[in-house]
Amino acid sequence: MQSTGMQGSVQGTAREYASDIAEKAGAGMGQMQQSAQHAMHRMSELASRAGEHLPSTEELVAMQERAMQSARTYVREHPFMVIGIALAVGMLLSRLTSRR
Repeated sequence: MQSTGMQGSVQGTAREYASDIAEKAGAGMGQMQQSAQHAMHRMSELASRAGEHLPSTEELVAMQERAMQSARTYVREHPFMVIGIALAVGMLLSRLTSRR
């Protein structure tokens, strides 16, 4: 089968078009890669800064101990108030979870 000049020019144009699209896609992918790398770098920076502001494990344990001591003191000073609060919370939970 013999190809005509017209078929050759159509195939040539199709190759040029495909090549042009591939070049544009490659450039677009490069830009996307740069944007992704920039975003990852920025997120890493922000996470590092956030980590600097978080308390250490020792500080968290100390905070927990202070909160527990505060709760113990409150219960010792106001036992009837604590019982009333516990009853109210129990009744509220009972009503919220009952299936009527």
